[in-house]
Amino acid sequence: MAAVDICRDLGNQVYEAWVLLELAKAQTASRDPQQALDSYHQAAALYRQLRDPGSEAAALDGAGETCQVLGNLSEAADFHRSAVAILRTAADPWRLAVALNNLAAACQAETPDQAVVSRREALDLIADFSDPRATQLRQDIVGLLG
Repeated sequence: MAAVDICRDLGNQVYEAWVLLELAKAQTASRDPQQALDSYHQAAALYRQLRDPGSEAAALDGAGETCQVLGNLSEAADFHRSAVAILRTAADPWRLAVALNNLAAACQAETPDQAVVSRREALDLIADFSDPRATQLRQDIVGLLG
């Protein structure tokens, strides 16, 4: 947390938000999901203040993924829905497709029809993408759709 404290001491909210977002990813990877969720919340709030919707959505989507790790699928779906709503206005089809796929994963058990709709929309969004990440995401989604 030293980096976050340094950013706060300097009054640099842009770097603080970025550090919190990266910290949350590391906390999730190191199996500290409760701390990660707190960091994602802080990052999302800062990005909202900074009027950076794409990064706010990334923080919300990350919070949703963390809730999935914790087994809180309903809360995860809520975070993903918030990210999707923001990304619909951000003209970022890649991030929107990822968030839609994450939403589908969170709501698969309770609302499988919604999961299918979200995955199909994600596929449409990345249909023309040719990079390896998009190719992998398409393959994953097609495999899940059957």
